[in-house]
Amino acid sequence: RLFFSCTATGCSHFEWADSGFPRCRCVRGPGQKELAVLRISKKEATGGRWFFACRFGCSSGGSLDRGAAGGAGQSVNGCGFFSWAAGEHLRPLEGL
Repeated sequence: RLFFSCTATGCSHFEWADSGFPRCRCVRGPGQKELAVLRISKKEATGGRWFFACRFGCSSGGSLDRGAAGGAGQSVNGCGFFSWAAGEHLRPLEGL
């Protein structure tokens, strides 16, 4: 997991690089939704374009997993969350 920190003496700045990323519909715990993951499109029409997707899979559907850590009623393939990444999401990562 990427993070930003300050190396100057006396500075204790720390921030997760994905803190501004959207959250998908998968529930991790009471009131806590999972962070979406940043991926890059490899399809011919949209190749090289960044997008956010459910970390458990981009496909909705599949059987329901009622007893796993993902939570009751969550699809085994994830929730199907998808969103194109905007400039404000990618700007902090430009120097990496």
